[in-house]
Amino acid sequence: MGAYGHPRGGASPPMAGGYGAAGMGMQQRGPVPPSGNVLPGRLFLTKMSPSISKDDLTNYFQQFGALNDVYIPAGKLIAFVGFNDASIATAVAQMQTHEVKPGCSVCVDVAVERPGGGKGLGKARFSPY
Repeated sequence: MGAYGHPRGGASPPMAGGYGAAGMGMQQRGPVPPSGNVLPGRLFLTKMSPSISKDDLTNYFQQFGALNDVYIPAGKLIAFVGFNDASIATAVAQMQTHEVKPGCSVCVDVAVERPGGGKGLGKARFSPY
């Protein structure tokens, strides 16, 4: 599962105030071209509250279509959600913020392959030898 990363390589910019999408707590945005190969049907979620569980994500995102995966890496406040239909994932990603449960929103983007195609080696460490 480590082959997935955020298209902009970091945290999303701060959100503007207010509500969009008919007052549902979601902000609309235009498509942002990713900097890697898009993984069809897969979403990358950031800015997650520690109180959001796999079941919370499943219950929320299954309203849009059939899911094939929901993954929260241990100790991280990110997640990945996979849809059987890639066009549904693309449509869901058009709304940057989704309120998964009352008072708990996540930022959503399309998932892309990490550079190098796999789990990274972490930050470069200084070695005197």
